[in-house]
Amino acid sequence: MVKFDAKFAEKLSILSHHSVGILTRLYNLKQTFENPETRPSFLSDKVIEPVLKNMVKKFPLIDNTKTMSTPIPARRVEIAKVLEPHYYTLLDALEFKDVAADLLTSLGSTVSACNLAANFHLTRGFLDLLVNYASAMIILSRVEDRKVIAALYCTTHELSASSAEPNYGRLSQWLSDYELPIRRLSDDFQGISRFIASAIMSCRSHYGRFHIQAALLRQSNIFHMLTSRTDLLVPTHTTEVLSDVFVSLDRMTSWIVIGFLLCPAELDHSETSDLLRVALIDGFITPLFRDEVLHIHAEYETTAAFYKTTGRLTKLKQLVSDCAAFAVQSSGGFHRERRHFFRQSIQDLQLLFTDKPGLLGPKLPSLLIVMGLARDEVIWYFRHCEAAPPKTRGKYKDTEYRDNTISELIFWLKEAAALVKSSETILRQYYGEFLAGYDLELLRDAVSNIPCPEEESTLITSFVDLLSGLSPATLASNPPSFAGLRLDWFRLQALMSVNKAPVQLASYPELTLYMNLISFHSYGVDAVDELVRQTSSLTGLVAYRRELIKHFEPCMNTPRQSRYSFVFPAICGEFPLAAHEFLAEERALLGQVSVSLADKFLEHIASNTARTVHQYCMEHVRMGHELLPVTGTQTLIAAFNEKVAAAKEAGRKPTRKAVAPPQLLARNPTVIAHLSELHFSLADLCWSISHDRTLRVFDTDFCPREYLVEALQKLFSGAVVGLMGFRDEEHRINRPSILLQATLAYMEGLFSLENYVDINMLELFYNVLQEQTQLKDRNGKPTVATGYSTWYMDFLTRQVDTGHYAYSALRKSFVSRQDVPFKAEQFTDLPELMSLCQLIGPYGVRSLDEMIMKILTAEVGQIKGYVMNNQDGLQILQKSWHDAARCADVLKKLKNVDELIVRSLRIGALLSFRSLLTEALSLVLATRAPLIASCVKDMHEFFPDVRDPLVSVDRIALLAGMTIDIDPVISDALKEHCMNPDYDFKVWNLLLVFFAASLCTLSTRETSIYKPALEANANNAHCLPLVIHNLSSTLLSLTAEADQHIPECQKEFLTIASVLLMRQRADANSTSKDAPKELDSIVIILDKFVQMSPFLNAEELEECLPYTLLQASYSVLHQRRAPTGSKNVGF
Repeated sequence: MVKFDAKFAEKLSILSHHSVGILTRLYNLKQTFENPETRPSFLSDKVIEPVLKNMVKKFPLIDNTKTMSTPIPARRVEIAKVLEPHYYTLLDALEFKDVAADLLTSLGSTVSACNLAANFHLTRGFLDLLVNYASAMIILSRVEDRKVIAALYCTTHELSASSAEPNYGRLSQWLSDYELPIRRLSDDFQGISRFIASAIMSCRSHYGRFHIQAALLRQSNIFHMLTSRTDLLVPTHTTEVLSDVFVSLDRMTSWIVIGFLLCPAELDHSETSDLLRVALIDGFITPLFRDEVLHIHAEYETTAAFYKTTGRLTKLKQLVSDCAAFAVQSSGGFHRERRHFFRQSIQDLQLLFTDKPGLLGPKLPSLLIVMGLARDEVIWYFRHCEAAPPKTRGKYKDTEYRDNTISELIFWLKEAAALVKSSETILRQYYGEFLAGYDLELLRDAVSNIPCPEEESTLITSFVDLLSGLSPATLASNPPSFAGLRLDWFRLQALMSVNKAPVQLASYPELTLYMNLISFHSYGVDAVDELVRQTSSLTGLVAYRRELIKHFEPCMNTPRQSRYSFVFPAICGEFPLAAHEFLAEERALLGQVSVSLADKFLEHIASNTARTVHQYCMEHVRMGHELLPVTGTQTLIAAFNEKVAAAKEAGRKPTRKAVAPPQLLARNPTVIAHLSELHFSLADLCWSISHDRTLRVFDTDFCPREYLVEALQKLFSGAVVGLMGFRDEEHRINRPSILLQATLAYMEGLFSLENYVDINMLELFYNVLQEQTQLKDRNGKPTVATGYSTWYMDFLTRQVDTGHYAYSALRKSFVSRQDVPFKAEQFTDLPELMSLCQLIGPYGVRSLDEMIMKILTAEVGQIKGYVMNNQDGLQILQKSWHDAARCADVLKKLKNVDELIVRSLRIGALLSFRSLLTEALSLVLATRAPLIASCVKDMHEFFPDVRDPLVSVDRIALLAGMTIDIDPVISDALKEHCMNPDYDFKVWNLLLVFFAASLCTLSTRETSIYKPALEANANNAHCLPLVIHNLSSTLLSLTAEADQHIPECQKEFLTIASVLLMRQRADANSTSKDAPKELDSIVIILDKFVQMSPFLNAEELEECLPYTLLQASYSVLHQRRAPTGSKNVGF
């Protein structure tokens, strides 16, 4: 590398980077002390506050006499530890100030001129450093506690080290001198003010070409590639390609506005004031760093007022006033139209280059320029949308600063950036060949006639040698790095731009033009990412997170804009890049904020998508409900009634043909329009969330589709529970068949999502519906199984006991009395229970069965107590059943007979419902999985006589809906009542005797009437055979040998019951209250018990109860009608 004394290129490069680090630290220093949460607590201490005010008042002098009586000496270590990094931030800023001011002054006095067209890198480096330097001084002056930091740290240092801090003198003087930073800076740079103005004026060409109205840009066709197809393959090489691509219009505005504040004397010229006027009407604030801005019109008014006293810049005040009014009134509309133009232009270019990627090589500058301009408009918008305008005569229109389509512009900007990155291979090949061929020849021609000294000649020769060594093989396998070439070109600009240079760069414009082209082309070979970063980076929005959040909701709610909502979480991935190595810890903080914000955005997008899906699916549910027979019948009835009413008004006799007119059944246009709108919204949201499979933000990889899956799972789970319509306090719930139909309609709507986004809906359905079979879902919320289990158990344990409902074996459902509005058959018939089984599945059925078993266990415990209370009488009845007188006496003395009947009938209703539910489950299993059902059936029937080794088979068979002689589930539930086998066997044997005695009581009640049409007793007495069989077979099998004792005990029950009932027949004509009223209805219970029990047969019944007598009872029951006026009939 060539060495020369000034080294302006190296210094500008280093200090420009260094200035951003200083700005970052000063900005964070200001934010730390302004935020009450991060501000050091001792600064708010009531005891220390007076001392701090005194320090500021006497600054820079330090008087420790008053500090000795305060907590400062005791807390000096703590205070010094907290203030030390902030104090050294001020010292670093001071060091930067000295070095940067010296370099800027040296450049102004040494370099002949700075011009973007002649020495681009030198001019850009100078103006960047100048503006960053001024911004740092202004931000420092806004740190309210800067003097407190310096004075208090120096005090603690002196208390600890017994000596003053050596840098405090320089630091305090600097802080005092820059109370008014702009005025002081203008004084500092007064000697180079003309040089600064010259550098700023070189921006006029670029600024004038692009800072124009959207209509003029549209007329120029500068970004329309298809206006002239013959020029499609012609490379876009402007004379100022580097400034067009690498200098943003927003940055150039800052150069102009802040630069002229530092050299206000140059504004006397018309050219400078014209350029300033264009910059001042661009907006009413300009950025210093992130969200720290400068209210430019107020600063220029202050400058104008200061110079007015000297008789200079007399027109500046009027100029600023006019520009401020125009900026407030018109800049919003000006930039809104530009955003619309760039949105359309960048979209057209992106679509063109996507379709024809080969055009990206020659037309890359055009795409990069429009990307940079679009990026500037995005930054300008977020900077101004919440900023307070200055008070001027111009009318501020808030609507001009509200753009709900900003997300679309960001989207196309990022799409274009992604396209450039993905075309890196094409660009490398295109520009590599350009460098090795066309650029090399141009460079050789340009340098052939330049009489260069040794240093310049060495640099130029290195350019030619590097390009000469390029070959297609090298570019394809191992492309070289051109960073050295670009830095050497920067060095050459600095070397040939100094006043005493023997060869002035301005004298050879062709060399500048060709080297600028070569520099740009080199980026296309080895630094495509840098091109994209320079033109599309939105890291500046890190300070406008609140504005992003405010614009996110309108984006979601604006038609056709929700599809671009994913750009908000995508932008968060750029925020950590705003951190600087001078404050490395900030990157982790920005990363955490970015991850949290992206997570919220994705959750909101997913939840909004889920809400739209819910609305769409509910429309499916509503339309499906209209197709139900109940709804269709109501529609036909309403149509028929209208037809009858119309016939009566016309004086005609109405026909009985109930046909709805076509206009009644026509589709509602509003509904169709609403469905179409939901379709569009759903398509946009799904397109948004499926745009990127993964999203990288800091150290976290987000999968947007997983957010949608999680939201849909919550939605579907909540929707199914909501469609159930369970109201526990009102005892209301939708029928299982209606819920099943609604769920299927809802699922049909969810299935349509697969047309928009790649989601496995079957897996989602499985996960959600599987949760609904449990009593609690993953979030601990009630499920469908919970709702239906609660409702059915409430019905069986409370409603059935009222006598308004009876179980019908013929209809296989519970039926309601005619005077009861609630129809139990609509919820308990076999089709409804089959729907219930499909909804809650085997797990839900098992949960419901467990609830039944809990109640059964409690009821059996109570019944056991009743048996033990009547143990003596039941033993007498068991042994002396043939003695009529003694039996009659014992029957009169039995206690708790009514309680036994009530609890037995309750158990009977539970077991009857359980048998129905089991049958429904078997039908569903046979329909849904016939192979599994047949396998379970074969396994169960293959071992008919062996139970103990195959208990699991019996349980599987029971879950499959098959009949088991001794129910293992009931056995498990009643084990706690059979802990003493010998004693409990006697108790349960006496229970059968107690059941036989209770039949005599049932025969005396009118509610025991038998309904042949239902095959049911009005009081559910026909459920007793099921109760007696299950309890006797289960309890006796737990206390004795089942095969031996169960038949004997059941035969004993049959004998005692038949004898007692036959004795009642002799008193059938008696008028006493104990006379049997429904003896025939009770007698047939014994027949049903024998039919149900596998341990008894008809011959054993014949021995106890003659068949002719049983036949006569059936005949009487089928021939008679219910007594007139009976309150317990009407089922």
